[in-house]
Amino acid sequence: KGTYIRALAEDIGSELGLPAHLASLRRLAVGAYDLTAAISLEHLEQSLSGSGVDWGSLLLPVPL
Repeated sequence: KGTYIRALAEDIGSELGLPAHLASLRRLAVGAYDLTAAISLEHLEQSLSGSGVDWGSLLLPVPL
């Protein structure tokens, strides 16, 4: 389900008679989740290494 952006770029290039591809693609949101609630890998590693942070508090609830 959804649009395959990489394939779309190739299709547009094909219609223009040019080779085309994406140099990068970044997903900013999936459903109710977006990057504003994301944490860095370093923060996660510190939380899991016994820094006193409850790693469960870093998890977001699953929307129903």
